[in-house]
Amino acid sequence: MTTDNIVTLNQWANLLREWKASNLSQAEFCKKRNIRPSEFREYKQLIPIHYLLEALPNETDETFAFKARQITKNTSAPINKYEKILDNPLFPEKTRFNALYSLLAYLWQVSEFQQYRQTVDKYEDQFENHIMLLTFRSQYYITKEKNKENLQLALEYASKAKKQASNLPNVLHLFTQIVIETCDLPNNNIEAGVMREAERAINKAIAIVDGKYARYFATKADLLGQAGRYAEAKDLIRKAIEVESSTRDDYALRIGDYKQIELKLQFLEHSYLLQLKQKESIEMLEEVRLRVIELLGLLSAVIAFLGTSIQIGKNFMFTEAARLIIISGGAILIIFSAYSIIFFRSKLRASQLVVFFLGWVLIGIFYFLPELTQAINLLVK
Repeated sequence: MTTDNIVTLNQWANLLREWKASNLSQAEFCKKRNIRPSEFREYKQLIPIHYLLEALPNETDETFAFKARQITKNTSAPINKYEKILDNPLFPEKTRFNALYSLLAYLWQVSEFQQYRQTVDKYEDQFENHIMLLTFRSQYYITKEKNKENLQLALEYASKAKKQASNLPNVLHLFTQIVIETCDLPNNNIEAGVMREAERAINKAIAIVDGKYARYFATKADLLGQAGRYAEAKDLIRKAIEVESSTRDDYALRIGDYKQIELKLQFLEHSYLLQLKQKESIEMLEEVRLRVIELLGLLSAVIAFLGTSIQIGKNFMFTEAARLIIISGGAILIIFSAYSIIFFRSKLRASQLVVFFLGWVLIGIFYFLPELTQAINLLVK
């Protein structure tokens, strides 16, 4: 058998078993069987991975994502090997799709977003019948420029994936994550119903993994921060830091992400409190403006009233005119003290009440002065 005569994966698998059973070196075996050493080495690396990928559960199984990540974790140079499996038609579709999923999950983990999009563009047409393709497309758009159009497309694909694979925690988490990204946009118009749907999704994801995956707590904290529930959010981000396993290879990176969310929550809360203070200040200034306008109007009325009193007093005798002016002064004292009592109740002082009653005393005394004078004269006589 020569390399050109090997047309199935089983033939390569049988050759590998035959080589392991022989006492020949790899080079000697290839020479004996007339096999190209480069291809033999390649299949020697890929076939064990093929068996692992082929043994993965269905993509809609709750454990699929975790088991796929474990394969990648134990595979050296995973990008190169997964790409070779994808480009080799001898491998069955299930193996090739699982290789695609594992490759994209790895690229996402290491933040190779440009290569992620290139991989989706290259292979998506070959796997149109797979549900997880919706999540690939959703992540495709979320890794592009953060604008309204891209995030809207990402949210649409994530929503479709959530409906078709509502038992997969990673799909539920992705939907929530995109809602948060949309909230981060300036002038976003995210609906309250979408926020509630995202909270239900992340709650379900946490329940599916029995609260053992710290990332989901951090994502929920981020979501609640966007909703203004800062106390709950801060409790959750602290829980995420506590739950995260220190044995993970990316432990430091994850804790860094959680700390970043914690800072974001502090910023959102301080911004909210600042907006409240700003709103109160604006309302206070508006109230002061109205009070000034009212006071100016009152002053105008008082000046007109006083002027009219003086004009009328010109036609009276001095004592009557003086009496009228004093009564007008008492009325003015009542008006201004009543104004201060009504509109500045929180700063009410005794002097305001004294002035108010003094005004009434002046009016009472000088209005009834002739009658009082007459009564006093009768008593004296």
